[in-house]
Amino acid sequence: MKYLPPEYLALNEYKKDAGNGDKTVNDYLELFNKSRTFLLTITHDDENVDASKYGVTNMSDYSQRIKDLSFNIKESLVLKTDSGEKYNPVLTTMENLYEIGNKKSIYIVFSDDYKNVLKSEKLDIVFQDTFLDTGITHFVFKRNKIDNLPHLNFLNQ
Repeated sequence: MKYLPPEYLALNEYKKDAGNGDKTVNDYLELFNKSRTFLLTITHDDENVDASKYGVTNMSDYSQRIKDLSFNIKESLVLKTDSGEKYNPVLTTMENLYEIGNKKSIYIVFSDDYKNVLKSEKLDIVFQDTFLDTGITHFVFKRNKIDNLPHLNFLNQ
């Protein structure tokens, strides 16, 4: 699990949309500052084992697994704040790697609508893995660490 800072996300979106509008990096940054975004990568130690195929016996099961990874993974994730509140992601999306490699990468967004997501001193993301049967995993992030990342200044915005 990796934390993706708003500056990183804003710069990526700006590059994608370059020339397609009048938005600046700061316009995107304003949007991304209202959420916490993470990247979860699901992979197996054995390079021959793929999370989309593990335990799958037929095409129907495979289709369901892809749907679960793409659309239902929200149900496998919960964020706990230091005040004990629990939140599900507002958005999850699986990066399509077209079956290259054995990893699945999923972007996870928790919104500022849950006021404590941005203010909580500790964020504990709990992942219930039903894809590789590894059980429950906790990813703990401290606010003072993720908010004190080096500041990026953008030129030619």
